[in-house]
Amino acid sequence: AGSLHLDTAGSTFDTVIAVYTFDPPLAGFQSLIPVACDNNSGPDGQTSAVTAEVSPSRQYLIVVDGVAGAVLPRVILARLAEADGGEPFEIPGGVIAAPL
Repeated sequence: AGSLHLDTAGSTFDTVIAVYTFDPPLAGFQSLIPVACDNNSGPDGQTSAVTAEVSPSRQYLIVVDGVAGAVLPRVILARLAEADGGEPFEIPGGVIAAPL
């Protein structure tokens, strides 16, 4: 278990981030359970950041989008803080995560 932090700091356009979990099997959007969502809490008032408590026994869906049709950012910063520490890891899709 630990805290997952995601942000789009450095993006040049307005972004939104959402984190969901679900009870398998995933049966569609209606079966998603919201964990965290943000639009505009970044330092420039347009980028987004979320911190969520996560568990290794759960699967998570991370959604990042541009507001009003903006193109998605190329890099999302992800950090995982674990109680016992841990090594950096890569989330499929090119997002890099590392312990806080």
